[in-house]
Amino acid sequence: MAICAKVLVFLAAIISKSAPPYRIIITDGILRGYTPNNASVTVKARQQHDITCEAYGARPPAVLEWHIPDGVTVVLQKQSDVVQDNSYVSLKAVTITPSRNDQGKSLYCVVSHPVLQNNLQHSVHLNVQGPPDNVKMTTPDDLRDGIETNVTCTAVNGYPAPLIHWYIGSTNVTQDSSFKTSVNEIGRYDAESTLTLIPKRIDHGKPLICQAVQPTTPSIWSVNDSIVLNISFEPRLLSITDGLTQNRYKYGSSVSITSGQIHNLTCSVQGARPPAELEWHIPEEVQIRLEDQYNGVSGDAYTSQTVVSVTPSRNDDGKIFRCVASHRELDNELQLFIQLDVQVPPSDLELTAYGSIASNATETRSVIIFEDSATSFTCKSVGSRPKALISWTIGSEDDLGSTTSTSTTNEADQGLRDTKSTLEMIPRRRHHNKLLRCVACAGINQSHTEVRVIVFAPPNRILITDERSGGYYTNNADMTVTAGELYTITCVAFGARPPAILEWRIPDDVTVVLQNQSDVAQSNSFISRKAITITPSTNARGKNLRCVASHPELPSSRQSSVYLKVQGSSTYNTIRAGSSTYNTLNATSMSTRIWNPEVIPVFGENITLVCIYTPPSTSRLLSWRNVDGILLAIDTCQGVGYSNKQNVPDVSKYSLRVDSSSAEPTLLSITDGRTENGYKYEESVSITYGRTHNLTCSVEGARPPAELEWHVPEEVEVQMEDQYNVVHVDAYTSRRVVSVTPSRDDDGKIFRCMASHRELDNKLRSTIRLHVQVSPRNLRLTTSDPMTIDEAGTRSVIVFEDSATSFTCKSTGSRPKAVVSWIIGSDDDLGSTASMSTLNQTDQGLRDTKSTLQFNPKEEASQSTSPMCGLGWYKPESNRSEGYRIW
Repeated sequence: MAICAKVLVFLAAIISKSAPPYRIIITDGILRGYTPNNASVTVKARQQHDITCEAYGARPPAVLEWHIPDGVTVVLQKQSDVVQDNSYVSLKAVTITPSRNDQGKSLYCVVSHPVLQNNLQHSVHLNVQGPPDNVKMTTPDDLRDGIETNVTCTAVNGYPAPLIHWYIGSTNVTQDSSFKTSVNEIGRYDAESTLTLIPKRIDHGKPLICQAVQPTTPSIWSVNDSIVLNISFEPRLLSITDGLTQNRYKYGSSVSITSGQIHNLTCSVQGARPPAELEWHIPEEVQIRLEDQYNGVSGDAYTSQTVVSVTPSRNDDGKIFRCVASHRELDNELQLFIQLDVQVPPSDLELTAYGSIASNATETRSVIIFEDSATSFTCKSVGSRPKALISWTIGSEDDLGSTTSTSTTNEADQGLRDTKSTLEMIPRRRHHNKLLRCVACAGINQSHTEVRVIVFAPPNRILITDERSGGYYTNNADMTVTAGELYTITCVAFGARPPAILEWRIPDDVTVVLQNQSDVAQSNSFISRKAITITPSTNARGKNLRCVASHPELPSSRQSSVYLKVQGSSTYNTIRAGSSTYNTLNATSMSTRIWNPEVIPVFGENITLVCIYTPPSTSRLLSWRNVDGILLAIDTCQGVGYSNKQNVPDVSKYSLRVDSSSAEPTLLSITDGRTENGYKYEESVSITYGRTHNLTCSVEGARPPAELEWHVPEEVEVQMEDQYNVVHVDAYTSRRVVSVTPSRDDDGKIFRCMASHRELDNKLRSTIRLHVQVSPRNLRLTTSDPMTIDEAGTRSVIVFEDSATSFTCKSTGSRPKAVVSWIIGSDDDLGSTASMSTLNQTDQGLRDTKSTLQFNPKEEASQSTSPMCGLGWYKPESNRSEGYRIW
């Protein structure tokens, strides 16, 4: 019994220390603190959520148990007990994955403890939120620019009721929508929103988005549906263009085209979606070729175009071409029409002159005219429509004199016009060898013909000079000479074309040797020289030497003269006969001289010295001595052949071998008028098709002269000149010129010059390669504004200050391609330019170049030359230009 009492006491002590939990809460990890019983816990459908039951203050630990309704996906966690202040805190968690069907269900936490007679419990009920099952937007059948339409978006089976937002791209347009919700049979919400949409062209291609969002947490999740806006819009611009203008033709405009030549007309329409349909309406009898329509995307719309190629006959003049554009957005078709202005180029262009026009083998025409003598030229354009306007140029000069122009009906075809222009021209020296060009402009068609003018001019000065004075003598001046000495006197004629013919008139008793006339071209004229060598005697005192110049332009000859003033003579004469040998003539005659041809003596070769003495005698004894006084030879001259002629000198010749050595050439070069230095080996030489070009092969430093030889392909048209040798210091410089008139087929051909000399083991050679360039056959300047041409052929165009104007310059058929530049007056910074080069259609070996200038006119440009189109390629002399006056 005592033992039992002890046990009971012990149990009572233990029981007295037990305690039930004093607080039970349920938390979800988001909401902290105490929760009232049966509180609402917000969870998200299809997302895991931890809910924990907590019991505080129990001793021993309470036992926790979760009661979960069927259908709730749950994972139970083990209970954990933590000692805190002589009691326990017990926790037991569950992890649930709720579905929409779990909305409103209650979760119970049941707590048992030995001290408790009844279990305690705490509960929460689920507030399950979730996005709609589906968001669907109606797709409009047809969206048209500016036409209102409604688009509906529905969100089904959401909780709580979702909100619907609308976006076009990133722009929120919800303000243009209506919104309503309803509760469905399962207690969920259906939402519907209708957007009032007015499509705009700028919205094409953007996404239209319907976005359903949770009202309490809109940034956490959303469900979207979207479409891409495909907006139709009508075409905005219908135009007809061609290659002659960058701007479109206005309604009913007249389009100038050439009879028999293909002309492309392009009908274009812009800004349509889907593409517009284009159709040409053309009279049946017109010869055309119609191309398929082409549609290209430009920005957010289509640009469509269709091309018709028309080859008009003269009977098509005035006919109407109409282009029609149809589109589903158009109530009425767009249409534009133009009217054909069929022009006929001249069938012939005839150029005649008062003097006869000659043609050479290359069909280059030329005419001889006379300086300051009025000359008439006539240019006739045959059979054109409209009538041709004829202008004249020579080189770059267009103010040539007075012109008269008449237009008459063509005799063979009453529908065409003949135009005749007569130019009264006063030729000047500057016109020589230039092309006189007649240009006929018949509407858009331009043709020209030309003739090279050869201007004859008389000499402007006739002067006499000698080798000692270094200047020129006035007419009838005295010339001081010494009896028995050799004098060279030269007559010079300046500025003649062709060269003047010079003739010396010498008294019979003056001993004279006549030399050949030489003519040198200089500045489009010639300087002509004719020298004489005299050996005057005292009897020649006061004698008159007269030079007479004759020329086709001179009605009578011109002349200049000098009078001889003869001083006393010496019986000894010393002369240098070569580069290193001197010889002295000792003679007892009254007058002696040594005649030395201008040659350089060479070692091992003979040189002939000639002694001439006066007065003549049937027998003279001449002794030859060198500078050291050593007798070289004695020669007796019998005057054979001259004994019966008075005043003819006896001649004694002596052959002397000299000791100066020969020398090989040191430099071989090929030059022309454009370079002072020679061309490098195989360097390209740029020359122009059809123009004569001189190439000079030179070799220096040879003694005796080297022999030059040109090797030229047989098919190249050339004219070979004779070799020319000139003494320079103690050696020869030799030159040989070849004049080439190239064809286009001569491009790339090789010209080789070779020099041979007895001192050379191998010939010297130099090679160049022809680079044959072709100048443009036409240069055409057009503008976006109408252009007028007056009777004088001056073209003008009216533009407006600070209003952009387009000018186009086209170079036709050149090789290489032309480089086009623009100037107006001295200003070359006129605006933006665009340039394009294409193959010439008629000749694939040539290039066409078109340059377009966007020009903003200023007041100071008024009545000055308009933007001038100038072009050049690799030859500076090949530049051409065209321009007209602006107002």
